[in-house]
Amino acid sequence: MENILLTIILLGAIQGLFLYVAIGRIPEHRPSNRWLRIFVLLISLTMLGRLLVSSGLISQFPNFLLLPDAIIFVYGPILYLYLQKLLIEKDQFSRAVAWHFFPALIYVLSEAPLLLDSQHPFHLFVAEHRYLHGVIVEGAALLHNLIYLALDYRLFRRYRLETHRYFSYPEHAPFLKTILQLIAVCLIAWSYSYLARILGSYNVVTALGYFIVWLVLPFTVYVLGYFAIRQPALFRMPPLSKQDKHVKTENNAALADIRFQLERIMVEEKPYLNPRLSLFELATMLSVTPHLLSRAINQGYGVNFSTFVNRYRVGEFQRLAQLEAYRDYTVLAIALEAGFNSKTTFNTAFKDITEKTPKEFLQELSSNTAA
Repeated sequence: MENILLTIILLGAIQGLFLYVAIGRIPEHRPSNRWLRIFVLLISLTMLGRLLVSSGLISQFPNFLLLPDAIIFVYGPILYLYLQKLLIEKDQFSRAVAWHFFPALIYVLSEAPLLLDSQHPFHLFVAEHRYLHGVIVEGAALLHNLIYLALDYRLFRRYRLETHRYFSYPEHAPFLKTILQLIAVCLIAWSYSYLARILGSYNVVTALGYFIVWLVLPFTVYVLGYFAIRQPALFRMPPLSKQDKHVKTENNAALADIRFQLERIMVEEKPYLNPRLSLFELATMLSVTPHLLSRAINQGYGVNFSTFVNRYRVGEFQRLAQLEAYRDYTVLAIALEAGFNSKTTFNTAFKDITEKTPKEFLQELSSNTAA
């Protein structure tokens, strides 16, 4: 089992290093991708360190090996800063950033005495209380990462709410949700094994928790690689910025004109059939800024961009469902033809807009046709 795990870790480390280089070659979206590259590099170095320890190549430096463990206090801040820059375009280069890495510095300082002469009083003190020190450090690291995971999820929920203002689909949602779920599995397994160890009930079963932790790291890299290949736009797309923040308030006539042009385009060109339609693209078609288009939709229809677009898609679904050519199509097939990108999104939007489920609508349609 150990050899299989080491093989998986080796392949993950190699892919992580390749991914680190590949992301660096992407010309767009460099600010957030810098943090992503650091995150991938940290995972890769951690896995390489695990391989070196298992090989025994650096076992002659047991005290020095403790210092690289500071990396466990860095994962959380790096991922959080990446999400901030990716999703809300927050300025990262401020003094506040340094505070995110303060716990890592404290850990390094707490381990520094072990680098002193073995007879030095500080070295002897730390060595004498090694178990208690380890319990405190691991518990602090675990709590530290759990706190950052909670911050990541809060940021993700905020993004999910904000994205409806700009997109007719959740662009980063599957990618980020998968990464956060992997981290959650890792921390749950780690928590279980840590508590079992300090409570004295550590056994083969609880050791599985640490095994899972090491298994999650390479799989996180695999997932990043998968999305980099399948959806490269995720690493290129601009974040949700506060555009046109200082644009002067437009009068009602100007906004009404935007809505008039918008309705014409929606009917004549049917951009809603594009499942990846965004506010930015639609604004370009109208030759207006995304900010003004968003305001025109919000004030004129009382809904966000996503709901506005989905109204047209629902209408298209209802139209297609009544055509003879679509009688043999499944509900999902018609929904995809209407511009939706998933069954879940379609069912939710249909219910919210029509106050009926697709099944209820089709049953009524069938009854009316039979009558």
